Amino acid sequence: MYTWSQEITGPGADLIHSDIIAAGIPEEEKRDTAHRASLAVLEQHFELALPRDLILGASLPTAFVRGQQQR
Repeated sequence: MYTWSQEITGPGADLIHSDIIAAGIPEEEKRDTAHRASLAVLEQHFELALPRDLILGASLPTAFVRGQQQR
């Protein structure tokens, strides 16, 4: 999903479209605020618990490969 483009796009965007609209994200002018609100919507909708400290301050893998150790 690309909140800074003022469009809700990407695979499965229809799953959260109404939540994004209800949160006022498409009208948000500040990219950082829209991004934080988008993450909050995703956390709530999909019942996720994103680790704030890790997301803000650590390197996160984009993919895990079976058989390789995590660093």
